[in-house]
Amino acid sequence: MGFARSNGQYTDPHGKPKQIFVKSLRRNARALLSREQPLPDAVVPPADPELAPRDLETVRSLHDELAAVQDFRRGQGRKHTAACVLTVHVLAELANMKGCLAAAQFARSLSPAQLEAIGAWKNPRTGVRDPVSKSTIHRVVQSIDPAALEDVVARYSRPRFPLARARAADGKRTGESHYETVALVDHASGAPLGLLGFNGDGGEPAAMHDLLERSDIRGTVITVDALHTVRATATLITQGCGADYVFTVKGNASETFGILDSINWERDATGHFAEDLEKCHGRLEQRSIRVLTPIKKLINYPGISQLARVTRYREPLKHGDDGAKASTETAYLITSLDASAASP
Repeated sequence: MGFARSNGQYTDPHGKPKQIFVKSLRRNARALLSREQPLPDAVVPPADPELAPRDLETVRSLHDELAAVQDFRRGQGRKHTAACVLTVHVLAELANMKGCLAAAQFARSLSPAQLEAIGAWKNPRTGVRDPVSKSTIHRVVQSIDPAALEDVVARYSRPRFPLARARAADGKRTGESHYETVALVDHASGAPLGLLGFNGDGGEPAAMHDLLERSDIRGTVITVDALHTVRATATLITQGCGADYVFTVKGNASETFGILDSINWERDATGHFAEDLEKCHGRLEQRSIRVLTPIKKLINYPGISQLARVTRYREPLKHGDDGAKASTETAYLITSLDASAASP
């Protein structure tokens, strides 16, 4: 039913159906709008509660592991334990349901037996176990120690998820508390392998060195962002830990960046690969890579075996009023992997 203006800025329901007048701007507009048209894969939400493990043994074992995380909430008014809330949070993440609201929706999809397995609060009057709410998930996630949670999840997931050879190491800031950490995760599965908080001398680079020294990375490939593209990190990875590295080179490593930028890649590259031109996200995209075996002493990084230039070409399908134009982005990489281990 519609509303009508009454007494200045106030409105009251008038009990009459609201009338909407629609004019077609195209002759076949009705047919176009009523036709089934699935969304592109990139737009369809990948979230699915069924992606997470739901068998009672797995759910119960995850809950038992998370019981080691300390609950900093006051006891008054607390219904669900931190282990129960965090179990829902972790399972929702595995189902690609990100955020507290999505986690609460995931909790409502659990069966009574699954709610019992995670220790959900049981209403003494009805005997029914209540799913965890969004506000409870938010309070628990904000109050617990993120390093402790990462440690438990890493210990739980390591024997259960097959790990790839590649590891990603990076710094991040957790929540509104600005809790700074460096983390090591598996490239393929995203499983956490280690986390270390820091706020003292040396900042993120020093914390990254400590994390790599503590972790078992022998025989793996470590990728880091440009902040850690320094010779000390390359020495630690190759000589101290027995691993390989792939570094991104940007302006903070000005000498190395200048050398890479001055190379005639079209003439001197020893290998080249280009993807087919793809149509996605409303634009045409293509990536290409050229590699080069470095000349001795040209770039003095421990264990360096190859240089690479990655070029990303993007062209919008529609040139609208926003001024979007075709663009080319260039990134430089250095790696200790030789051509037999990492070809273009």
